[in-house]
Amino acid sequence: MDYTFFWYLGHASTFISLIPLVLFLFIFRRLIPTQRRLTTLIVLVFVTEITANVMWLQQLNNNPVYHIYAVLEFYMILRIFKLELNNLLSNKIFNLLIITFFGFAIANAIWVQDVFSFNSNVTTASSLIIIVLVFIYFSSLLQKESLQPLHIVPMFWIGAGMTLYYTTNLALFFITSYELFVFENRHTIWSIHAIVNIILFCFYTYALWIQPKTE
Repeated sequence: MDYTFFWYLGHASTFISLIPLVLFLFIFRRLIPTQRRLTTLIVLVFVTEITANVMWLQQLNNNPVYHIYAVLEFYMILRIFKLELNNLLSNKIFNLLIITFFGFAIANAIWVQDVFSFNSNVTTASSLIIIVLVFIYFSSLLQKESLQPLHIVPMFWIGAGMTLYYTTNLALFFITSYELFVFENRHTIWSIHAIVNIILFCFYTYALWIQPKTE
């Protein structure tokens, strides 16, 4: 793979979160709660990417950053679903998910994958739970008697982007279990992840930009 393309793709994936953040500065007054919680998630992603890249440039192990990020990301995503699924899932279920996931992440960091290793177990668990929550959300749309046009429903676009991103992540995690294949195709695998990340933030940006009808 051409190194120039790889360089541009990497930087695009790192700084793509700036686009919705700049958009937020102009439209924050009209955002609904789901969009505001999405914005906090995007801020977390941006800060994490900058911190991890600075550490990488200084030749420091940045895996501890991703251990912290995985937990905070999961918490912020659950806050979004908590708003959208409050009629289907109780607060007790969301609280149980958060507490269980936090405990799993801590146990994984202590006994299985320490903070200086890539926390694939936690990331895989998070991806699976998020995919299930998206499926529940999409199923709930089918059960509604009246429905807004989907092109102006922020959560629809958030869910669509998450479906693409986290299912791709799971596929890539499965592929990376084959070390020889990873070594020979590492640039391709990373490029797929970067492209899907860019697409995810295009969905996030659109989800912020649209103005849903309020009752």
